Amino acid sequence: MAYETDYHGDRYRYDRQHRKQRSRVEEARINRDYYDGHHWRYWVGPTLPADAEGYAGKMALLERAFQQHNAVRTCVDHWRDGLIAEPFTWHLKTPDGERAPGNSKAELALQRWLDFVNQQADSFEARESDPWSEFVLCAGLEGDSYLRLWTPQRFADATDPVRRIHLHATDHRRVTVERSPDDGFVDKIIYSGANVQETQTLDGEAVVISGVGAEEGDERLDTGGRWLVQGVCVRPIVSESARRLQNSINHGLTMKLRNQELSGFRENIFLNAMPPGRYVPDPSVPGGQRFEPSGAEERGAGVERYKMGVPTGTEMDPALTTPSLFQSQPVDPRYLLDSVMADTAMVYREFRQGYRLSDSAAGDSGESRIQMRQEFELYLRGFRRPIESAIANTLNVVLKILGYQDLEAVVSLRITTGKLSGEESAVVQSRYDKGLLSRATAMALLGDVPDVDAEIALIDEEMSTEARPVLPDVDADPAPDQDADDGDEDEL
Repeated sequence: MAYETDYHGDRYRYDRQHRKQRSRVEEARINRDYYDGHHWRYWVGPTLPADAEGYAGKMALLERAFQQHNAVRTCVDHWRDGLIAEPFTWHLKTPDGERAPGNSKAELALQRWLDFVNQQADSFEARESDPWSEFVLCAGLEGDSYLRLWTPQRFADATDPVRRIHLHATDHRRVTVERSPDDGFVDKIIYSGANVQETQTLDGEAVVISGVGAEEGDERLDTGGRWLVQGVCVRPIVSESARRLQNSINHGLTMKLRNQELSGFRENIFLNAMPPGRYVPDPSVPGGQRFEPSGAEERGAGVERYKMGVPTGTEMDPALTTPSLFQSQPVDPRYLLDSVMADTAMVYREFRQGYRLSDSAAGDSGESRIQMRQEFELYLRGFRRPIESAIANTLNVVLKILGYQDLEAVVSLRITTGKLSGEESAVVQSRYDKGLLSRATAMALLGDVPDVDAEIALIDEEMSTEARPVLPDVDADPAPDQDADDGDEDEL
C-alpha cells in the first residue's frame, strides 16, 4: 500500500500503523523466545563490556552457570489447555437456524475429515503436531494466528475427497492480509511458503487461488464466500511485566548456583602477607634481585589471593603490617529461594492463575482461590469467540468443498480450569450444605463429571431404587413355620 498525497494526516496514520505492526512482530518474536526457553538472550545480571579483554571466554563461563525456570511456558500452556485441551464440540444447523438431525451424511463426512486431520497431524512441518493446539498457542504468544486449508500435490488425485483437504496452523509471518482502505474488509490474502506463493481473492461465493499450477490457470473453489485461511488477532497474553519477572527468576536461580559455589569453594584473601612468587635478577635494586609475586595460587576449584603488606618502621629497621586471612562467605540460600518463589507467584498472578499456587506460596483462602479461578475462566472466555469463529469457518469451508451447501457448523470450546483443590472443594460443599448452591451448580463447580444433568439423573435413579420397598412374592410358597407341629413327631 503506497500513499501519494500531500495530506500529512494520512501519512501519519500510515506510518503509525506500520510502526505498530513492526512492534507486534518484535513482541511476537520475543514472546516465542521466552516460551521456547531462550532466556539467556535476556540476562539482566552483570555483564562485561563487549570490548573487554577475554569477553567471549568470560561470557561463555557465565552462560554455562546460567540457570532458568520457565514459569512463562508453564502459564502459557495452562492457558492454551484451558481453551483447547478438551476437544471442542460442534453441530450442524440448517439455513433457518434449526439444528440439523444427527448422524446425517454431512455430519458423518465432517467427522471423517476431523479424524483424518488428527491422523495426519504430524505429517506436516509445524511446531506442534496438533494444528488446533498450535493455532491457539500462536494466538496467545504472537497475537496473530492462522489456520490454512490446502491440498498437497501428492493428494491432489485422491479418490476420497476427504483426503484432499489438509489443515495446518501456519506461521503468521507467512501470511499477508491486505485490507480495503475504504471499509477495512479483507481484499486479498497472500501465503508465502517454502516453495509456494499463493494469492487468494474472493469472486462472489468462490475463492480464487492464483500462483498454484500457473500453467493450468487459477483455481476456483465454492466456499460460501469464506477464505481458505482463517485467522484471529488478539492481544498476546505474555506481558512486559511477565517477561521481567521471568528474568528476575532466572537471575535469582543463577545467584543461588553462584552462592553454592562459594559455599563449597571458598576464596581465601591474605592481607599483609608475602604471596607466592620468585626472585628475579634486577641490577636496579639493592642486592641485585627483585621479588616477583604470582598474585594468586590455584587450589583446584578454589583461589587464593595475596596482597602485599604495608611497609612500616624506618629505613634502618623496615617492617610490614601483620598479615591476616579473610574468606568469602555465602549468604543464607533461603533469601534467594524466597525471592525466586515470590517472583514465580507474581508470574502466576500476572497470567491470572494465582489459584494454582500451593498454600505455602500463595497464602490464600479457599474462597479467594475460587474467585481467582473464576477470574481466570472469564479471562479465557474473552478469547473464546474469535477462536470459535475461526474454527467454525474452517469447518464450513470443508462442508462446502465436500458438497454440503445448505448446512453450517457451530463450534463451542469446552473451557476448563483444572481440578479444584481440597480447600476449594470444601468451600463448595459448605455452600451446598447451607442451601446457597443448587446441586447442579455445586457439581458443575467441582468439575468431577463431564455431564452434570446425566449424572443427576443417575443419582436420582439410584436413590429411587434404594428407597423402593422390597415386596414379598405372593406366588412363592410360604416359608415353613419351624414352631408349628407338623404331626410327624411322636408325643412325649
